Amino acid sequence: MVFADKRHILYVNGENRTDTELGILMRDFFCTRADDIKNKVLADKVRLLKEETKEKRVMCETWDEFVANEVAEGKKEAIHENSIEIATVMLTKGIPVETIKECTGLKQEDIDELLKAAV
Repeated sequence: MVFADKRHILYVNGENRTDTELGILMRDFFCTRADDIKNKVLADKVRLLKEETKEKRVMCETWDEFVANEVAEGKKEAIHENSIEIATVMLTKGIPVETIKECTGLKQEDIDELLKAAV
């Protein structure tokens, strides 16, 4: 079923333990030891969450948080650069500065720099 927000919900029979990809995955979900799990990604997560030392888990979580923050910062920079490009085009088309600020979310000092560069 497809929902308005484009999400999908899949129902899977957890009793399926056949030798198909889905059946093997269902078996993996019921394993209690990471060494018994065939899916490497799942086995690694189970090992991390259930079998690793607290210190290593904290280090991994800290690293994951650091990476997530770096990715978020990169996205912000990309959005800002895109806004600068859009504002530059809008300025060349003679669109008022207030409209550009409203449409791009740029600050006045960003637009002032673009205006200086255009001169």
